[in-house]
Amino acid sequence: MTERQDARSDEVVRGSLLRRLWHARWLWVVFLAGGLVLVFLLRGGDLATFGPVGEADGPGREGGAAPSEQQAEAPESVSETGRHLSRQVRQRDSGPEALEQRTSRSTSAREHEPTPVTLDAAHFETEHRSVRTSRSGNGGDESDDDSELTIGGTVLDAAGVPLPDIRIEANAMSAYLPDPGSVVTDALGMFSFQSLESGEYVLTVPESDDHHSASVQVRAGSASVEIYLRPRGRVTVHGLVQDEAGQPLDLARVRLLGGDETRTGADGSYRVTGSWPRAGQAPVVEFRHPDYLVKRQALASSSAGSSSEIRLDVQLEPREASAVLAGRLTGPAGESISDARIWLSSSSPSVHRQAVTDAAGYFLLERLEPGGHFLLGVSPPEGYASWVSEPMAISAGNNRRDIELQRDDRGGLFGAVIDPDGRPLGNFAMWARSTTPAGQSAIPVVTDSAGQFWLPDIAAGVMQLETRSLPRLEARGIQIEAGRDNQAVVPMDWGEQWLFGTVLDERGSPVAGATVSLQWGEQFPDAYSTSVRQVRSDLDGQFVFSNLGADHYALVARADGHVTRRVQNVPVGPGAEEVQVVLEPAGGGAAGGGGK
Repeated sequence: MTERQDARSDEVVRGSLLRRLWHARWLWVVFLAGGLVLVFLLRGGDLATFGPVGEADGPGREGGAAPSEQQAEAPESVSETGRHLSRQVRQRDSGPEALEQRTSRSTSAREHEPTPVTLDAAHFETEHRSVRTSRSGNGGDESDDDSELTIGGTVLDAAGVPLPDIRIEANAMSAYLPDPGSVVTDALGMFSFQSLESGEYVLTVPESDDHHSASVQVRAGSASVEIYLRPRGRVTVHGLVQDEAGQPLDLARVRLLGGDETRTGADGSYRVTGSWPRAGQAPVVEFRHPDYLVKRQALASSSAGSSSEIRLDVQLEPREASAVLAGRLTGPAGESISDARIWLSSSSPSVHRQAVTDAAGYFLLERLEPGGHFLLGVSPPEGYASWVSEPMAISAGNNRRDIELQRDDRGGLFGAVIDPDGRPLGNFAMWARSTTPAGQSAIPVVTDSAGQFWLPDIAAGVMQLETRSLPRLEARGIQIEAGRDNQAVVPMDWGEQWLFGTVLDERGSPVAGATVSLQWGEQFPDAYSTSVRQVRSDLDGQFVFSNLGADHYALVARADGHVTRRVQNVPVGPGAEEVQVVLEPAGGGAAGGGGK
């Protein structure tokens, strides 16, 4: 066979093989599909498992929601420790709902012992620097989650009636966050701020001819904020100013704070007019005379919001001899402390005086007005802890008070903030405050995306974490040892659950304007955590609480003309029923009790 024939034969064989493969192409497709189905079954029958394993194995929120980016980034040590706290410290019910919640957690979280929290200072510095850079506009990408939060609520009058067409201004409490601007309530008095970054905000309703201004501090994500407006009203106060013997005082100066000012006539009479103060405040009248002690008298607020006339007669006490307060400031070894600022403050009599210690540590405050309820404080030089006294009295003549300061020992705190079920709370704004020594200023704290924070320099002793926005969340008793980096896992009552309820009277009719408080407290290994929320029932007696993280609460309902009712162990979560609280009339029926 020639070479040409051999080549032709090989070409025919190859062509025949290719034609056979081409005709069998559908068989290869079937084989490939079967392989994919086999892999799908082996991986647990979940389509999500075709992505990376690490993205599918993390437990989501109870109820089937997918984990957030913040939860996915949480270190395993923090997550495990949080779930350990939930298992060991929290005594959960054994009912079907609690069992369902337990089984929804990952098997590894139930079967393995938690590992100690290990936090890295470099991690915090890198994380916080990226947050600062991103929010200052100098680079970095914003997280998608930062623009998905809202604040919603209702504006109501003092009787609980929704108010339409009320303008609400929102301002961020952090310089790194943009101000959301303003919105106007709809026909049902409801409002909503959209696309907010995580943090705390101040909502303000400006003052108008019809009502006083009102403001409230809230956290992004709050969905049931209530703002109550107090109507404006005029008040007229009149009466007599007399001395200690009951004789009229001429030319005494009378001032209604925020209103008119006048002087008494020869018969000691006066008359001043002004507006009622903001909600929660009472009008105050101030009386002054050169030979008598200053007196301030608060008025009852039962007529607030309407024009009213009140008679107020007062007697002024003569001035006694002036008082002097002297003392010496020393350290724990008896050393003199110089150049420290000493201050003395009191509201009755109205006093605020200062002095500076000399080279030997001595200070002197002269020409003081004797009285009680003075506070004496020290703003020391670096190296010493600040100090504030208990309320003290100063008598006429010479008074002496020596003060010994302690060294300002410092320590560090690496921490993680979690919800009561152990999930990290990322980008969570709080304030850290040392309770020892007294007078320690608060330090702003914001957790990173994994719910962790770092305080490299804080006073040794006991500190607490707290919010200054609604709801009021607090974690007390966190121990800080000097000279070391301390660690703490701090649960806070913040989550995604809701609680709905109705306040009824003994006949089953709704009670409008009832004050309803929701309280929670629990001891954890590193802190005692508490929360307090408060709303008012609407015209149908209904109320709602949002952003709940715990599973049981104590509920307290109060209303004028009714006995206060306290309900223990109110369940929250999937399957929890709406709460009905029945209030008995005052003077009849048993106090205390519960709800249905």
